[in-house]
Amino acid sequence: RELPSGLALRMWGFPWLTWAALAAMATVLVLMVFDDSARPQLLWSAGATGVVLVVALVRGFRSDDTSGTHSHHRD
Repeated sequence: RELPSGLALRMWGFPWLTWAALAAMATVLVLMVFDDSARPQLLWSAGATGVVLVVALVRGFRSDDTSGTHSHHRD
């Protein structure tokens, strides 16, 4: 962003193409909500994504709780 000419790989149309791609993906998701045959796929995918995120958060919190709190130093 600050020095685009210094990047090793530059995407053409940056940043507008990025926003266009995100808008296209959001449009597909919205269309899937209204399509009776695609809705179950969307809901199962959203549910699976939610489960993965919850597991990742729980593991992250557990690793934060155990890192440094159970040090067994004897004086």
